[in-house]
Amino acid sequence: MTTLCDSHEVLVSAMQRPNELGFVFKHKSFHIALKHWGNTLELHKQQQIMLVAATAGLPPDARMAYALVRTCVNAKQWDKLKEVLGWFRAQGVTQYKPAMEKLLQQAGAEMAAAAAATAAAAEAGEAGEAAAAAAEAVAAGSS
Repeated sequence: MTTLCDSHEVLVSAMQRPNELGFVFKHKSFHIALKHWGNTLELHKQQQIMLVAATAGLPPDARMAYALVRTCVNAKQWDKLKEVLGWFRAQGVTQYKPAMEKLLQQAGAEMAAAAAATAAAAEAGEAGEAAAAAAEAVAAGSS
């Protein structure tokens, strides 16, 4: 059911009432679904199904954390990355596999590069504003 479900809303609804529907969810199929929505960079869908996973008998684990972190890194959503890591820590997921460590190192490098680019753009913008002000002053002085 989990891997054949083409709509995350249907999956979320089913996961909210597994006993009523008679469903038993398995970690393997759940991880496949998370990976599917991660490959399409649909973090919001992953987050929605993660919030109801425990109700369906699937407590958060390191593989689920990796799927969401990978989506954040691939989509370059650094604020969401911090939010996701914080949520998993709050749920007790603190041990990660080596692949996760590499992914977090990549994220750190990309975040640093993005911050440097933003600082350079801001500096260039300030220099441009100063040059425009100087040009205006020269124009005003020559008139």
